[in-house]
Amino acid sequence: MSKELDIKKKQAEIVQRDLLGLKETANDFAQIWDGFKSCLTGLWVSGKYIFKPTVTLHYPDQRWVMYKNTRNWLKLVMNEETGEELCTACGSCVRVCPCSCIRVAGKKAQKRKGLVPDIFEIDFSLCCFCGLCVEVCPFNAIKFCAAYEMSCYDRNELLWNKEALLNITDDFTPIKESKKVSTLYINKWENQIKEYKIPE
Repeated sequence: MSKELDIKKKQAEIVQRDLLGLKETANDFAQIWDGFKSCLTGLWVSGKYIFKPTVTLHYPDQRWVMYKNTRNWLKLVMNEETGEELCTACGSCVRVCPCSCIRVAGKKAQKRKGLVPDIFEIDFSLCCFCGLCVEVCPFNAIKFCAAYEMSCYDRNELLWNKEALLNITDDFTPIKESKKVSTLYINKWENQIKEYKIPE
């Protein structure tokens, strides 16, 4: 009797062990299927877009074409026929600017009636590119251009004078030598930096 019980116990253990092995094998197959399914999903997502046109541009080798109403750098516009700037130093842009980043001083024009800007500076470190100066200008003398590379290492490089604002084109920013920033503006910044005290 005890031999029969021992045999039945051993048989039950073997069956239980086989069932556990089958369960582990089923788990292994489930894991293999999950991996295969996730691989197919990834290939499906990639395959969906492989024949569509690319969206990513490889900057700086490729560049975005800017839309007509893009708000990037501001520039002064020149009259193509006479070669003079359209600005009459009326100061509308200075009055409407919420950031106080535009500075204009006029002088008497030689070739036409009225004034021309002797000093026209924009501090792009303060500008919020709201476009109010563009909208309010009665002569359309200031507008946005498509140039968008605005990064620099020095804050003074963001202070642009009349020559730099006239020379900017839609595909490049002027070279540093053409940006002769007024020392008055630079001194203004230096004073602000010196006066600032770190709170304790």
